Amino acid sequence: MTSAESTSGVVGTPGNERLTTCLEKLRNSDGTKRHRIARAIRAQKKKEEEEKEEDEVDEVEKEKEKKEEKRKREDESRLKSQAYASSNQTCDIATRHCEFQKLQELTIHRDEQKLYPRL
Repeated sequence: MTSAESTSGVVGTPGNERLTTCLEKLRNSDGTKRHRIARAIRAQKKKEEEEKEEDEVDEVEKEKEKKEEKRKREDESRLKSQAYASSNQTCDIATRHCEFQKLQELTIHRDEQKLYPRL
């Protein structure tokens, strides 16, 4: 069966041929529209998938940044505690040195008193 026979049922009449031609054009344009719609849908799905992948990549990068920030804070905290301990140690050393000097002075003073008692 030709397209004219399938659409009109009667072959050869001029009105039916025009109708057949119009129907074929309509089918072709509908097919083109369907293809355009299908392409648009595929493009939209592809775009959504790409956006989803980008979001996942962004999340991974944010997690990495958070871990890096946490590591930096821990490092800073560790350095501060080391500096504090070092300054405490320095203060302890200075205090001990002062105490040692006082003991030396007292010892010298006591020894002087033994050597030179008061008259």
